[in-house]
Amino acid sequence: MVPEDWKQFIPATVEDVRAGRIPMSRIDDAVSRIIRVKLRSGLFESSPATGLRPDPSVLNSPAIRELAREAVRNSMVLLKNDGGVLPLARKGRVLVVGNGADSAPMQAGGWSLTWQGDNIKTSDFPNADTLLSAIRKSFGEGQVDYSADAAGVDVSRYSAVVMVAAEKPYAEGMGDIKFPASMRHSERYPEDLQTLERVSGKGVPVVTVLYSGRPVAVNDLLNRSDAFVAAWLPGTEALGMTDVLLAAADGAPAHDFTAKLPFDWPGTDCLLQQAGIQFARGYGLSYKRSRHFGRLPEPGRVGACSADSR
Repeated sequence: MVPEDWKQFIPATVEDVRAGRIPMSRIDDAVSRIIRVKLRSGLFESSPATGLRPDPSVLNSPAIRELAREAVRNSMVLLKNDGGVLPLARKGRVLVVGNGADSAPMQAGGWSLTWQGDNIKTSDFPNADTLLSAIRKSFGEGQVDYSADAAGVDVSRYSAVVMVAAEKPYAEGMGDIKFPASMRHSERYPEDLQTLERVSGKGVPVVTVLYSGRPVAVNDLLNRSDAFVAAWLPGTEALGMTDVLLAAADGAPAHDFTAKLPFDWPGTDCLLQQAGIQFARGYGLSYKRSRHFGRLPEPGRVGACSADSR
């Protein structure tokens, strides 16, 4: 696991062993652990390129895709649902906004088709559903309009707005939010806040879905949304999202939210010792368990955290 300097690492390690800085017993122990795992996985009995690799068709089988869809349904966390906006009735005309709404790479994140999830596009996922395509399958093509930034759109023409706020793909250290950078999503993606402001407060319910690889401060987005869902990185099966976001034909929930937050969710740009947590670990609403809360505090745009706010 020395991805960049491995050519220098090998001779340096050999020299350290010869000089006695690394005992040979340590090398034997490390190599034995690796060989033991390979033996148990059968790598010495069959080539991973033949016997151990599943048929590619299995990975795109209906059973596998249904399992992935179920995983999406069971992992979304409902943070807000004022007025019982969700589930949305499958009628009327819906406006979908946000750069992430029609982006399979943003749904998949890093460690997908590439290490960082970059240099790829939605067409590279030929069998995937974005949230936009999933909503269109549910409502019908003619009942769903899409505008990435919602500029110049007459929101009053619609029965509901679905906004997707999304982080760009990243993996490992490339996506780290390093002190003193702000934890606020809008500091890195101000276009999401701008889009949301164009559709919020117009008398039409707004449902915001967030794609992210971690909890981020979103009080400003929450305040401009009637309902808010943390969808994490749902991958290719966006129909798993519409399974929960949209009502059944009779208007009742088709599936309920069951997931809870695995981490504390920040409420401020910086994790202050006082009032730094907006939602504690284990928080998560459902259609059976609701909660109404007023306007959340929106700290001033600091751009960066100070040393005394760590």
